[in-house]
Amino acid sequence: MDPDSSGEDEPLLGDDNKPKNKRRGVDMITLLLLASTVLLNAASAVFAKRMYNAFGTEFVFARSQLTNLMYDIWASLWVGYKLIFTKDITPAMRRFPLWKLAILSCFDALSDLLSSIGGVNTLGSMQTLLQQTQLVFVLILAYFALQRRYSVWQILGCTVIIGGAVLAIIPQFVNEHKAKKAGKETTQGIWYFTVVYFVSNIPKSFSYVGKEWCFQQMVLDVMWVSCLVSWMQLGLAWVFYPITTIHVFGGVPFDKVGHVMKDGFRCFFGDINVIVHDHGGYHQCSSYVTYITLAFSISGFLAGVSQLYVMQRASSALMITATVVGLPLANLAFCIKPFMGNAVEAVNKWDVAGLCVVVAGFIGYSFAEYKKTQEELRTKWIQYGEAKHQNGTVTHGSGLQ
Repeated sequence: MDPDSSGEDEPLLGDDNKPKNKRRGVDMITLLLLASTVLLNAASAVFAKRMYNAFGTEFVFARSQLTNLMYDIWASLWVGYKLIFTKDITPAMRRFPLWKLAILSCFDALSDLLSSIGGVNTLGSMQTLLQQTQLVFVLILAYFALQRRYSVWQILGCTVIIGGAVLAIIPQFVNEHKAKKAGKETTQGIWYFTVVYFVSNIPKSFSYVGKEWCFQQMVLDVMWVSCLVSWMQLGLAWVFYPITTIHVFGGVPFDKVGHVMKDGFRCFFGDINVIVHDHGGYHQCSSYVTYITLAFSISGFLAGVSQLYVMQRASSALMITATVVGLPLANLAFCIKPFMGNAVEAVNKWDVAGLCVVVAGFIGYSFAEYKKTQEELRTKWIQYGEAKHQNGTVTHGSGLQ
């Protein structure tokens, strides 16, 4: 009998008598979830870049609220089904403190806004590379918040991933400097937008580790948590609206927020009369914006759900490393015109080199994670056998007496 087979859905009690959720490690279901995470993240990355370009910098906040609202709708439909037809969401789950989830909502809101601002003028291939730096922040946060410990090979794999991202980033700064010296204007890959996109990984990492911490406190339904966090994010995002009033990040004053929200929603519905403001100039809103935004919303929603299940079953670190496998797919799509249209990107040798290094780091980290999981499982079986032997001895002794 598997020592984990009994009470798998029951909360565990830790030393402090608090309920703890079990980590299942890497099993077949987790591997399938990892595969879906890879494909959905790659698709979401492509749709995200096209959507960022379509809405420009002025409509960043309107776009962020719109896609968040769409996510809320998908999540609410799923949760509604669970509440009516299943018993997955227990009364204990519904009593979980909302203020803890509200903190996670703030992290998500800030990360989404910063990634939206930086994503407009950051190359798509660069975005996928920068996202991998989340692993470093997650490992550091999990070390302190979750008392997670890592092997030398896991740390080495993480270091290689960061080295690959840096290898791809540095040439961009050099090329932009050369372009400015030659008097050329650059509208893609502007360094401070790249920095903003990079910084968005920090609050996102806080959110990932915070959710994993919540899952460890007690058994929580993934969709229930996702739905609550997302609805609160819709309101708490307004706390960060002042960021969009900074000139280089849109420069939209408070008294024009109504205009921005209205025109942003008009652009979503494909109104070609809406003028979209970007750092590099202006362009008309396109009729395809509706389809691109819907495709991003659905793929992003499914990717997010898949990530949460991986996080619940294994760890936030493994969830993030899984996204690295989607790098080749996303970067290839960025260079194909039918996928990217006029925003198609040329193949960059530094991106390719950085990608190879990042994937090598991922393979190293994944192998180390797998070995660690097997060792933990082996230790668990040994402890289970010893406990069973001790219980049997005690029972036998009592019978003799």
